[in-house]
Amino acid sequence: MVGGTWPDTTTELPAGAAFTDHGDGKGAFRWTPDATGFYTVSFLARDFTGRRDGTWNTVQTATYQVFDPQESNLLTLAVQGVGTVHSSTIPTTTDINCSGSSCSAAYATGTLVTLSAIPVAEGTFIGWSGACSGTGSCEVPMNQTQDVGVEFTNPYFAQIGTTGFTTLGAAYAAAASGSTIKVQGKVMNESLLVNRNIAIILAGGYDSALNTQEGYTTLQQLTVTAGTVTVDRLGIQ
Repeated sequence: MVGGTWPDTTTELPAGAAFTDHGDGKGAFRWTPDATGFYTVSFLARDFTGRRDGTWNTVQTATYQVFDPQESNLLTLAVQGVGTVHSSTIPTTTDINCSGSSCSAAYATGTLVTLSAIPVAEGTFIGWSGACSGTGSCEVPMNQTQDVGVEFTNPYFAQIGTTGFTTLGAAYAAAASGSTIKVQGKVMNESLLVNRNIAIILAGGYDSALNTQEGYTTLQQLTVTAGTVTVDRLGIQ
């Protein structure tokens, strides 16, 4: 030590905190705050051998979050279009795999949730909204209730159950007897030949997400040579 008394200044530690000098250039700082929140702690290390060239002071600052693991916050996803949102968390907990229009999960306060958007092969991911933005990965700190919007394109014109099809013909080929084929409400440059000995329902006029009937579907031509077809909100050009 070059002159003076160590420490040459005194800084009060927070109530309940303790610092132990190990005598080898290392030490341990221990403190349990009595309230949740974010705390910034600065550490000053002095090496008196560097006093002559001005390198004897080194300050390191770190910010910590103190949280109650018994408390939880809700993360809600609103999904538009066709795709899946997957989550991973720190610390590891239950992951989200959301392919519906809305999903939610509760996470302990302090959990960091990373969301990834995965479109179907024929579609694209448009972007995030709410607690995230852009088109990259979405990191959501669960220090409060969070809402995230996710938008994909919907490349499917027709759907049976939860399975989408890019053409009405492909949907009909996959249909079992009694199936309802939902079709987007638009003028389609497609004709349909119904030639299988099955009964189907063609339900047109659906929105782009194939969730709600709000209009009509127009085909170029509909020909029935076998089986039966019941049409709903379907027109022929």
